[in-house]
Amino acid sequence: ASSCGEVYRKDKVAVVGQTKLQLEVVKKSEDRQKGLSGRTCISEGQGMLFVFEQPGYYRFWMKDMRFAIDMVWVDSSKKVLMVQANVQPKTYPKTFNSDKPALYVLEIGAGQARAYGIYSGTLIKF
Repeated sequence: ASSCGEVYRKDKVAVVGQTKLQLEVVKKSEDRQKGLSGRTCISEGQGMLFVFEQPGYYRFWMKDMRFAIDMVWVDSSKKVLMVQANVQPKTYPKTFNSDKPALYVLEIGAGQARAYGIYSGTLIKF
């Protein structure tokens, strides 16, 4: 597994099929706004989970991002609504959002959603 020098908190473990992901959870709005911006990399098996107060159409962009990611929108039953794969920093200021209300958004390294078998309808346990 490729690993990077950035330190991520291990707040939660998510399970997708046979894969375990270590997640840093962000709940406060200022933390959600910052997200992964400014960090240099993300390791395999690592992610950031954005937790919202209620389901909604949450928009994400690549402001101050330094690497590509997969964005995964997840509903309140922890089912994947949508995957936006391999989003590049240069897409900023374009925003991305799901077409159905999401309660969580998971950000993982580019290409990881496919590697872990994360698609629309996949159940993520956390």
